[in-house]
Amino acid sequence: MAWPTTNMYPRVNIKITVPCLMAILLIFTGVAQQELSSDTHAESNNNTMCDVCNCSSISTEPPRVYVNCSDRQPHLQKLPTGFPPNIVELDFSQNNIEPKFELPALLIYLYGQSNHLTDIFGMFNESVHVRVIYLRNNFIRAIPSGTFAACHHLKNLDLQSNCITSIPSGTFAACYQLRTLILSFNHIQELNPESFLGLNKLTELELKGVQMTTLKANLFRELTRLNNVFETLFISFEELEHAEPGALNFSLLTLRFETGKLRFFPGGLFTPSNGETHFGEW
Repeated sequence: MAWPTTNMYPRVNIKITVPCLMAILLIFTGVAQQELSSDTHAESNNNTMCDVCNCSSISTEPPRVYVNCSDRQPHLQKLPTGFPPNIVELDFSQNNIEPKFELPALLIYLYGQSNHLTDIFGMFNESVHVRVIYLRNNFIRAIPSGTFAACHHLKNLDLQSNCITSIPSGTFAACYQLRTLILSFNHIQELNPESFLGLNKLTELELKGVQMTTLKANLFRELTRLNNVFETLFISFEELEHAEPGALNFSLLTLRFETGKLRFFPGGLFTPSNGETHFGEW
């Protein structure tokens, strides 16, 4: 049997130019980068909160865990999932977090200033131990009744510099341990006595820079129950035009009152006390 000669098969000359070679390399490189990116993205989605944030604990029984997610680079758009057990402090300040989330029941200290939060209803449904809530410099538009219904041990609440327009009746009724309430620099146009229902232990209220035009009679009557002495009141009503008699009808140790457009103080506006009153800027 004769073996076929090489001439029986035509020779095919394949010429790969430099541009074609570069194109092929780019294609394979792009595929590799896409696979790597997909793997990295999948891995990041599986990260727990302590993979993204700094977690530390104190050797107590049970251990107390502190989570610091503040000022992540790049800024967080949402809070990582997977709260560690026994978390007592969460700091996610100075990010771009907008979606709300429900906080764990054991949390005591919450610091979330300078984010993009607009709605906090439902966040505190299980927050029976929380004592400090610090949410200034967000975009919170409203505080529906029941937002803080579980916060029986809350002592300090800071909502300064948000977009809140009103405080519904009974908003803080369950917060009977509250000592400090800061509502300054919101868009609040009206307050009623029922807005402060249940705040029998409040000792400091800041309302600087709100947009109220009228100070109603007995506005702060709920703050004087059980012979409570209200210690410090900071008021700066830049748009205030009218104050009804008895609007500040309670005892004070210190009143700082900036009147804005108000030029006349009606009789009975203040209750005589041994405290001190300051007018103008502070």
